[in-house]
Amino acid sequence: MVIVSFFVPIIQICLFLEVIRPPKRYSTIFKPGARHALIVDRSSRLLALAHGLALAGCVESTEPIATQDAASEPTTYVGSQRCGACHAERYQEWLASDHAQAIQVASQETIAAPLPAEFEELEVRLENSAVVASIDGVSYPLPYTFGIRPLQQYLVDIGHGRLQTLRASYDTRPVKEGGQRWFHQYEGEQISEEDVLHWKSFPFNWNSSCADCHSTGFRKEYDETTDWYDSSFAELSVGCEACHGPGSRHARDPGLPLPASDRLSSPEFQPEICAPCHARRSQLAEGYTPDQSLFDHYAPALINPPLYKADGQIDDEVYVFGSYVSSRMHSAGVTCNDCHDPHRAKPRATGSDTCLTCHSPAGNPRFPQLTLRDYTDPSHHLHAADSPGSRCVSCHMPSKTYMGVDERHDHSFRIPRPDLSAQYGVPNACQQCHEQPPGELAAALSLAHGKPAESWVDQMLGGSARQLTDLAVDPAVSAMVRATALSRLASFATAGSARATQNAANQPHPLLRLTAVGNSHLLDADRQRGLLKRLLTDPVLAVRAEAAFTVLRVMPPQTHELFNPALDHALEDYVAIQSFNIESAEANVNLASVHRHQGDLVKASARLRRAMEINPQFVPALLNFADLMRLENQDDQAEAYLLRAVAIEPPLPEAHYAYAMWLVRNQRRELALIHLGTAYRADSDNPQWAYAYAVALHSMQQSDVALAFLNEVKDSAAYAPRLQFLHVAILRDTGQSGAALKLLDELIDIAPSNPNYQAMRRNLVQRTAN
Repeated sequence: MVIVSFFVPIIQICLFLEVIRPPKRYSTIFKPGARHALIVDRSSRLLALAHGLALAGCVESTEPIATQDAASEPTTYVGSQRCGACHAERYQEWLASDHAQAIQVASQETIAAPLPAEFEELEVRLENSAVVASIDGVSYPLPYTFGIRPLQQYLVDIGHGRLQTLRASYDTRPVKEGGQRWFHQYEGEQISEEDVLHWKSFPFNWNSSCADCHSTGFRKEYDETTDWYDSSFAELSVGCEACHGPGSRHARDPGLPLPASDRLSSPEFQPEICAPCHARRSQLAEGYTPDQSLFDHYAPALINPPLYKADGQIDDEVYVFGSYVSSRMHSAGVTCNDCHDPHRAKPRATGSDTCLTCHSPAGNPRFPQLTLRDYTDPSHHLHAADSPGSRCVSCHMPSKTYMGVDERHDHSFRIPRPDLSAQYGVPNACQQCHEQPPGELAAALSLAHGKPAESWVDQMLGGSARQLTDLAVDPAVSAMVRATALSRLASFATAGSARATQNAANQPHPLLRLTAVGNSHLLDADRQRGLLKRLLTDPVLAVRAEAAFTVLRVMPPQTHELFNPALDHALEDYVAIQSFNIESAEANVNLASVHRHQGDLVKASARLRRAMEINPQFVPALLNFADLMRLENQDDQAEAYLLRAVAIEPPLPEAHYAYAMWLVRNQRRELALIHLGTAYRADSDNPQWAYAYAVALHSMQQSDVALAFLNEVKDSAAYAPRLQFLHVAILRDTGQSGAALKLLDELIDIAPSNPNYQAMRRNLVQRTAN
């Protein structure tokens, strides 16, 4: 939903509950087994549903959950113990794994912390063999442990089928590593019950945030009318069938393959089997089995800031999938199972031996393109033998610690590039240990190994329309990289970006088609209509639902009939996705957007009010409700909601921009300028906020200040073509036609056929001649 139409659009609630502005400072809830977490944004109060679904009442289903196998005959889950009857060795390996211990019935034996335990406001004790947690003197049943290493969390039953994750966690690492202690996820912070980070709030609800990755065959079963969960699962753990698919037919006749048999060895599809729990993604529907399309159930996030660094390195808690499928390893055909034993849920070898299985003088016949050499020699790693710097992961998989104690490695498998750090300010592995400036480190690496070969990372960081276009259409790089480049082209209205969008819409990989929908505005009206009409019938749920909402949002209402009946069907899919996630503030805002575009402001208002009930600090709900009041001629009452949004710290640019627009409408332009400046400073790499601030300065007769600002941001990521064209216009308006012409010619070199550029050039040439 576009909130306001002045200067630039403010916010669109993302289709699949993806984060609008992920956290710069975040806290997490541990997700065991895969060491995943539900991420809660402390700084912005925007919820990022890293893993969408979960269980509540924790009721093991007494009826088998049926799916459909390739022969369209019903298949059911039979449980890992049944698998173990024939596959005893694998079953025993699995029993000791983090997957098997992802969630356990709480008992003296399964709780890692010594009992009874007291930690600040928390007391955990046994009562008649049941585990009870008292928080601030109120007692709750504690039915389940959550995770096993490097920390363990605890789920308490607060009624209505809800399980909530406690704020306090237990560090299960050895004492010598700082473990065997209780700690808080928000150390030193005072959190009230009204705060979105309070343990009773929606982000900490296990039913909607965790169980999809911590059980097998899960069904959420949330009833909005009663606000009650009646959840069930086939198995209380990440069982065999979570990866292999329901096994009833195979158990009955071992000669029949399991549903995922063909995919488990496929370099293309095997990572998608891991992705539901090892990807930063949003959930569209439940019932995924590994023989189905990932994109009928989940929408993985692209490798864009602020989830990732500008070059695709991990930043926020993004897990593994996005990094891995952007890597050369994935492109070469390496699968997750080549390095990780899926039954033990551990690497197949210890330390660098995992890498040396292939990267050695002997190589690996599966990958004939490997360079055969001794990578343990100091001439390669440039460190003393057996030192931390000699480990492969130190340089090629730098780590970041999440949740205070959980170290996770970047899986993009790249070489250290301190030269890019010097040029673009991105991190590099060398500086995790070395304090020298990146230029010195780059020189040392260049002396030892020569100048690094350019890769897609250089193109992505270069960020010009031409570089991103070339990357978006390059079949030699992964779909994740191509889709990310395409998404960054969204602000470049060039012939190349339009061609790249058309190209992506015709690609076999769903991620490219999904991203093409978001870029459809780059096409002329006829081509945009054609693209959207075709993708409304896409075989993949994620694509056709996104196309439906895009039609609703960007196409004039009088044209909607041209898209039917496909639009009606795809819009039903979109609404079903939101209804599935209806207990979240995001889904209510998304449904409000549907109602608004359909002209039903009463229903839109009700959904926005519900979103604010769920999360009073959810900025998109506050801003959209304020704008709805404007539409209902109650703009004078909107300020209260905007003030709530701008009061959130640290500042959110969307909130300050929206309030600035309200101030402009109410003739308070000086204060509006201050808030536009705040919006820019809160996200200084975003071209939208820089553009709005510069426009405001110029329109308020502060053109000299605007020009000084534009010169200041000229070398930053914010200086996109739209901002550069504005720079040209302000130079023209202030009588500096020669300088404007020089700057415009740089734009024309990138997009020579852009009619706006050509019209401006004719105007400037005429002015210069006169």
